[in-house]
Amino acid sequence: MSAWAEPGVAHLEDVVRSAEGRLLLCSPYISTPALDIVAAALPPAVRTVEVWTRLEARDWLTGVSDPEGLLDFMRQIEDRVGQVAVRHSERLHAKVIVSDGPRGLAGSANLTMGGFVHNVEAVRIVAGDETPRLRALAEGMRQRLRAVSREQFEEFVAGCTAHLDSREALLDLIRTEMPTPRFGPQALMPYARFLEYVERYDSEVAGQVVAIARNRDGNNNTGKVKQAFFGVSGSFRSTRTGGRSRRACPTTAGSTWRARRSSGTGGGSSTTSPTRRTRTTGTRYRRCGATSRPRPAARARAAAAATTS
Repeated sequence: MSAWAEPGVAHLEDVVRSAEGRLLLCSPYISTPALDIVAAALPPAVRTVEVWTRLEARDWLTGVSDPEGLLDFMRQIEDRVGQVAVRHSERLHAKVIVSDGPRGLAGSANLTMGGFVHNVEAVRIVAGDETPRLRALAEGMRQRLRAVSREQFEEFVAGCTAHLDSREALLDLIRTEMPTPRFGPQALMPYARFLEYVERYDSEVAGQVVAIARNRDGNNNTGKVKQAFFGVSGSFRSTRTGGRSRRACPTTAGSTWRARRSSGTGGGSSTTSPTRRTRTTGTRYRRCGATSRPRPAARARAAAAATTS
């Protein structure tokens, strides 16, 4: 029964073992460990293996494909299946592994350990009546790929390996100068590392922070340092991601809120303050949900407003 799945090594092995005489491996990128799995699972009855792939020097140089490993695979199984047929297209993007038996798979996974183990991939595990249709689809692509003789392929691999030093230098350059960007919220300094950082400072404040955090004073106030640390960390994280670093002042059911007047008198235009608002029904202020008594200047303005009205 056909089904969608995240690919795993077992799916690859099942398709290879289902081959009765022929096996097609179609993948732009190929790696030695994945080919080793294919070789180990290949049934003795198989007499024809085809490999459709991309033979581009830049793929080898950047480490995304391994033609050297493919040549080793061909040599490893040719005593059982004869010469492995290779076809190439620089425009190949399809990933299809299908046998002449009842099973096949097609999807996003290359014939690499990244495709079948490490990456986030999706494939269609094909069985039953879908398998002949998948074989027919693959056969329709054949004319768009060029046949590569064994001699041509060996020359290509020799040309790649002749530049092995250049390849390693390029990969080092990519790793050091062009690392993979880290997206999303970045991890801040861990709490334990923060304490180690503070301990290096010779100051009274730093000493007090460490003493409380390590409970050296015996007051069991370590939670206060943690609360402060994670609160500040949350503010920094909110700032980095464009979010608000402080809570919006909540509204209260049944209360009508109006802005604090910017002019300081009973008249004039009003502007909204994000941190302090007053109700029309009273003179008490709320700051982010916490009730507090108004300041003397605020009481004076409220009294002036009541007089003029």
